[in-house]
Amino acid sequence: MTNSENIINRKLVRKRDENESKREDMKQHADKLIQGFEKLEESHSRRAVWELFQNAIDLSENCEIIIEQRDDGIIFKHNGLPFTSKTLRCLIKQVSSKSSENNNDEVGQYGTGFITTHSFGKKILVSGSLKEGDYFIPIQNFEIDRIIQKPDDLIDKIIAQQQKVFDLIEYGELKTECNTYTSFYYKAASPLEQQNIIKAIDSLIVILPYVMRINKKLNKVKVYDINGTETIYRKGETSNGDNITTSIIHINQNIKKIFSLVSEVEDLVVVLPLSEKNKAVKLDKYLSKLFLYYPLIGTENFGFNYLIHSKQFAPTEPRDGIHLRSKNEQVQEKEKNNRSIIEKASALIFEFVEKYALEIENPKLLGYINFNTGTSNTHLSEYFIGLKKKWVEKFKGFPIVETDEERLNANEVNFLSSELLLDEDYYDSVYFITNLFWKNIPKKQIARSWTKNISFWEDENISYITVEDIVNEIEKTLTLDFYQDTIQLQKFYEYLIKYSFSKVFNQHKILPNIKNEFRLLSQLNSTNNIDEILIEVADTIVPEIPKRYIKSGFELNLGFEPYDRKHFSKDINSQISELNKTIKEGSVLEQDTLQALILYCRIFPATDNTGTRGVLIKQICEYYSVDSSFISLPTVANQEIEWLTPIKCLLRNFIWELNTKDESWVESNSTFLSNVLSIIHSYYEYGDIVKTHPIFPNQLFKLCEPSELKKDGDISDELKDLFDRITQPQKKVRSTLILSGFSKYLKDNDTKYSKNLGDSIDKVFQDAMSYTEINKHPYKKDILWIIKKISDDNKWSKYFPFIEEKKATIMMARISNTETKNDLFSIIGLESKHIALLGELSRDADLERIINLGKIALEEENREKADFQFKHTIGTHIEKLIRDKIGIELEDFQIKVRDEQGGQDIVVKHNNSILYYIEVKSRWDSRNSITMSPLQMKNAVQNKDNYSLCCVDMCNYKIGEKERYSVSNIQEIINRIQVLNDIGSRLKPILDGVLSVKDIENEISLSGDYRGTIPQPIVRTGESLDNLIDNLIKLIEPILQNANA
Repeated sequence: MTNSENIINRKLVRKRDENESKREDMKQHADKLIQGFEKLEESHSRRAVWELFQNAIDLSENCEIIIEQRDDGIIFKHNGLPFTSKTLRCLIKQVSSKSSENNNDEVGQYGTGFITTHSFGKKILVSGSLKEGDYFIPIQNFEIDRIIQKPDDLIDKIIAQQQKVFDLIEYGELKTECNTYTSFYYKAASPLEQQNIIKAIDSLIVILPYVMRINKKLNKVKVYDINGTETIYRKGETSNGDNITTSIIHINQNIKKIFSLVSEVEDLVVVLPLSEKNKAVKLDKYLSKLFLYYPLIGTENFGFNYLIHSKQFAPTEPRDGIHLRSKNEQVQEKEKNNRSIIEKASALIFEFVEKYALEIENPKLLGYINFNTGTSNTHLSEYFIGLKKKWVEKFKGFPIVETDEERLNANEVNFLSSELLLDEDYYDSVYFITNLFWKNIPKKQIARSWTKNISFWEDENISYITVEDIVNEIEKTLTLDFYQDTIQLQKFYEYLIKYSFSKVFNQHKILPNIKNEFRLLSQLNSTNNIDEILIEVADTIVPEIPKRYIKSGFELNLGFEPYDRKHFSKDINSQISELNKTIKEGSVLEQDTLQALILYCRIFPATDNTGTRGVLIKQICEYYSVDSSFISLPTVANQEIEWLTPIKCLLRNFIWELNTKDESWVESNSTFLSNVLSIIHSYYEYGDIVKTHPIFPNQLFKLCEPSELKKDGDISDELKDLFDRITQPQKKVRSTLILSGFSKYLKDNDTKYSKNLGDSIDKVFQDAMSYTEINKHPYKKDILWIIKKISDDNKWSKYFPFIEEKKATIMMARISNTETKNDLFSIIGLESKHIALLGELSRDADLERIINLGKIALEEENREKADFQFKHTIGTHIEKLIRDKIGIELEDFQIKVRDEQGGQDIVVKHNNSILYYIEVKSRWDSRNSITMSPLQMKNAVQNKDNYSLCCVDMCNYKIGEKERYSVSNIQEIINRIQVLNDIGSRLKPILDGVLSVKDIENEISLSGDYRGTIPQPIVRTGESLDNLIDNLIKLIEPILQNANA
């Protein structure tokens, strides 16, 4: 032994160096674990369970897994290969156990990714078997403890745990059978670890079926929750049809179908968002959209509603995505490969959608496109922008938008802009209004989600319907009548207001007035105490006023300017004032305007009104034959209506309408006019109208202004007529005089008296010629008439004082004519009573007619007397000749003249029986013919063989002589007599029809005084009187012979 060996114990040094080297090696592993623990985030905890799945599936060709949630942690069991000493040491050191050989399906065990499983707990109890040769060493609750106070503690624990592995190998029991399951019991020591376990268990229901679909070796999974409830996931059958693979996953008694597109060439699987082959669904938001056998946690929002798996994917280091584009040259090949996979998967998706879009329910879910184009990685953003553009261009051409009528391509659709979808409570109304104008919009139940989806497309060529678009369409409808459901429109407007679109109401005419017409907000008012009766009036007089009133229900707190009765009164009276200017002679209000004005003037605070306006409106209503009842509208303080303007306008129109009436109407309605004037003539408010309008009737029954008339000083009608005729004034005197009974309504007007008229007449007489030349005077007759009036009525001497003074002179000048003097002297020579009678007659205006009618009556009386004398003379003559010719005493024989009205004049009787009828007719005027009465004609027909008409023509007999009507000698007129013995036969054809129906009921017959006219030519065919006598003798002789026999 050398001295140096005595100084240094080389074995101990070696041992120390070996230990230090071993510790340095373990420090690397401890540092890696500590760094991994420090990096653990929420996403890592979500990845953790799938790291356990990955390691389990790597160790089995027919993998079954059991997961148990415990109060203090989670147990994960699998039926895979047992541990080897290597894999157990790798687990302790946390390094990958993957062999160096190229094994594409082997992912590797217990590597960096496995660190994430410590999210469930940093103390793990491992159970199972350790394979050594042909034997198996049981492992029971082998503790892997990562809980430390300081870093060196972890080194010690790793060394100690590794040493236990060596001890297990050296001292462990050797068995020929392997434990069925390998288990990992993670002990949760914190609430966060407990929460991570819960999330992991919850995620299984969403993700596990897809993991089982993609991983062929995973067949069965049992999960027990904290309550011990078992859920069994079991892989079912797989089928293919129409290039779609259908995979069945049994979850307890339920079945989940997973539909996918498979490209074996590219080793690519695209899971479709379908619950059934023809029904699209939204994939769960917690489901990763990219898989590398297991979910790449963090790709849940990759940008589409599909799931893509490819074992060719090159994931990022944290396995939260794949490399796509960056400036890192080291991964560009991976990025290119990944982009190629995405492109191939996109092509499969495009082909599927194009083929099945029309068959699949909820096709909207096929078109979710929302790639992250706003990432901080500009290179990645550029990639996603291009990818989105490609997807959008494709999907715009697919019929995946359901409308009420058909499915349309997105580029054919108008989508609701997001500004229309700010409040779900108003959505029904927004959609209802929109759908009135656009039919190519998504169905109501999907329109909102389509707007959200389509907004992700970020395509400026997509058509959106905006608030502005809708209000433009509403404005075009012009009226609320377009809308069957106005409540929906109200709610839409409420929405606009709530979300600050109120400006549209002043930019577009979309607010309805009470007439349902759309207007701007600035053109409308809210109403305050504006009753329906006022609106009814304004509708006609000022239609624009009611059009300002906002429709009830559409006030919407928009802050309309209030419009009360005071505003109403001002506006309507302003219009009435303009109407008032148009009223004049020949121009009155239209009928509808007039009726509205009357209606307005009938409004009073109460129904009992006896004031001037109330009484006047009653009269006006009576004139127009309209309802005159008052309309009650109680007064509102500070909102009084000014009534003078409308009533004055109505009064003026009323007066001018009265002026359209003719004189007969004015005459018949003078009492009515008097009543009206009694109301208005002294009322100061109507003074200007009374003074300047023609409402006062003159004596010609024409309405005049008061300034045109004078009062009548009791002037006689005779004097007024004389004045008009003599003076020939421009206006008849009666046209300047107010009608009797109306003088009391004239104020301060002059009175015209009889003396005024007499002076004017006298001046015309004197200007024409001196009264001394009365016989040449052009007004002689009138002057003499006046003198006569003066003599009859002394008042006339006051009207014509000058004529009164000169009347004697005038009368003396009047009788200078010799003929006149003789006439006057003849009159003076009469008895006083005859002079008085002539004087009375001379004062009668019908003097000449009275004289003429008297002469005619006297002549008629003379004719009647002559007629009876003719009849007597003729009858006597006939009787004498008959007696003379027969030559014997005729007893019981008589020819009698009768004065029977309408009957026969002469009858021949024997023994009081009529043998013959003779009718005597005289003719005194050549202008007339002989006529017969109905009774005479009837007798003539009924006794045609015993009836003669004796006609005496006296037309030219002693005309103008006293003896004209005195005929005592028949010889003087014998040659003027013509006898018609056959008159009965001549009349029979005429009277047969008349007589046959005379007494028959229900037949038309003649009645009254009809007469038969015998023309002169027929009269002239008559025979002589002697012939008649011969005929009578022939008639009588046989009768006498029979009597004597």
